[in-house]
Amino acid sequence: MKKRMVKLSAVITAVFMLCGLCACGGKEYATVSGGAKKYESVSDYVNSINRSYQIYEKEISGDDDVEVQITAEGDVMVYTFRFEDMEKSDQLSEALESELAKEDKTFQDAADEIRQYVNVETATVEVRYVDRKGELVYSKKYTSAAKK
Repeated sequence: MKKRMVKLSAVITAVFMLCGLCACGGKEYATVSGGAKKYESVSDYVNSINRSYQIYEKEISGDDDVEVQITAEGDVMVYTFRFEDMEKSDQLSEALESELAKEDKTFQDAADEIRQYVNVETATVEVRYVDRKGELVYSKKYTSAAKK
């Protein structure tokens, strides 16, 4: 279990770094007040990230027992980590909660940075862990501060 959590932390970090690199390279943005170029929606931003992510997907995940998906649901950017060889349990939920707590800053930074690239008042990042059956094991949301 511990080895898997270390691997998951590495996957989370790699995915987040890729998102940061892709944010500046997309073309689906509009000019907003002040001349800054921003995506019109979180969905546009995620689509741009996913094009680049697909290129690196095999290198990031490393093997087939953890699948990573990045999607948008309204103004929420959702990272879904699916474990192909695990089933929902209280022990797994507690372990994931503990490991995700170590990455709180990473995902809080992601929520804050989305506002730099997307034309939204506040942005939310949700991390979901699901088992091989697709059942939610644990999730947590991170919301940016409102624009001043």
